[in-house]
Amino acid sequence: MSAPSQLPDLRIVPTNNLFLHEDVEPARVERIAQRVQQDQLLKNPVIVAELGDGNHFVVLDGANRLTALKQLGVRDSLVQVEDYGDPDVKLDTWYHLICDIDKHDLFARIGAVASLRLKASDLSHARAALAYHQIIAYMVCNDGDVHQIDGPKDLSGRVTLLNRVAKTYKSNATIYRVQTDRIDELLSTYKNVAAVVVYPRFAPADILELTRNDVKLPTGITRHLIPRRALRVNLPLSMLAADKAIDEKNQWLHERISQMMRDGHIRYYQESTYLFDE
Repeated sequence: MSAPSQLPDLRIVPTNNLFLHEDVEPARVERIAQRVQQDQLLKNPVIVAELGDGNHFVVLDGANRLTALKQLGVRDSLVQVEDYGDPDVKLDTWYHLICDIDKHDLFARIGAVASLRLKASDLSHARAALAYHQIIAYMVCNDGDVHQIDGPKDLSGRVTLLNRVAKTYKSNATIYRVQTDRIDELLSTYKNVAAVVVYPRFAPADILELTRNDVKLPTGITRHLIPRRALRVNLPLSMLAADKAIDEKNQWLHERISQMMRDGHIRYYQESTYLFDE
């Protein structure tokens, strides 16, 4: 633990200047909105990157948080601006572990998606095909069967089809975000597993293109790893909602952070951590 030598780039910006690259989860949005309204605080900033003009941003992490603020009618949001070209900012992928649905029902639902082709495979060939963008995803069933999911190769077409795949199970099953396709490991930890759907890796350029074209990925696929994430900034909702100029709000934010620095309230923890109360 140490005092930070360089703070994250924290700003207050209009919520209308923030654009999503992924869908949201309505149930999580509702829970966040209730908590924010109860606490009257925005504890953590929305993580964003500039879209090119310095005034508009793509949300890298915090889509549900931002949507909750909008739902509450809060005009502005606290954001942490990241350089999307920084090699320390990593873009990874979550896989969807699908539980509490019959495997055959799930397979039939996915197989019925228009413009989609399912092909029996093995794990090594499916991994290679996805890595080389020869398929758009693959699924590993609870009995070890592997099926490649194929469809359009253009970015927009792929994402449209991925949304259709996710839609087949998102309201009919329990979904966990995982990072392994080893079904034996998943079966030892989770109950009533049907399958794991393995989604492709995307590049930052893909995220920017999708955002500019207003095409959204299914919720819970992209995972941005932010090396110096600001937590527990605890900004009053009253300031974010206030009818004041953005410059005035950012001046207030700058003074608040400077005072916190002088008071020794800001600490940098370099160690990796596990949180057990999320």
